[in-house]
Amino acid sequence: MSEHLLPTTDAATGLRWYVRLTRWLWWLVVGFWSLMLLSTVTLHWLIVPRILDWQPQIEAMASQAWGVKVSIGELQSESDGWVPSFVLSDFVMRDQQDQEVLRLPLVRISLSPASLLSLTLDSIELQSPQLEIMRDEQGRWKIAGVALDASEDTTFNDWLLRQPNISIRDGKLRWVDRLLQQPEVDLTAVNLSMHNG
Repeated sequence: MSEHLLPTTDAATGLRWYVRLTRWLWWLVVGFWSLMLLSTVTLHWLIVPRILDWQPQIEAMASQAWGVKVSIGELQSESDGWVPSFVLSDFVMRDQQDQEVLRLPLVRISLSPASLLSLTLDSIELQSPQLEIMRDEQGRWKIAGVALDASEDTTFNDWLLRQPNISIRDGKLRWVDRLLQQPEVDLTAVNLSMHNG
């Protein structure tokens, strides 16, 4: 008799584990989609309508996080579909000496519910940026007037390179090489697209 009960008991135990695993997976899926729905509602009903009121706070947070002074001329929101966009006009970064190191005429950023949860942006598009890359007489590099030095704070660079999608449209790039004493090279209509997997 006990020989017949053993397989039945094993089958019942296996069925109980299967039911528990199925319930656990079901609640995991429901929890994930609930979190995505909450993020979408927060994005479209709380962040997008109020983004214009938060411009000073955005400038202050970006300045503190990146270690440079950030100012935004104008901020606009565009919500067409699931992924809203924000357009920043006249985006300027200044160093500790209040010298302008980067000016971007137009920056378009997009936020998605997934990027909101991961504290990144869905995409960054820079339109018509002007950038100078220089190598000085000692072989040190400077991008937009900021020295690339191991002792420098790389918070902004690290944050920028973590973004999933970065694109540059119709950029202008000036290459200055003082180490080799080469003539300056100006590149126009520079387009770049970078995708992080």
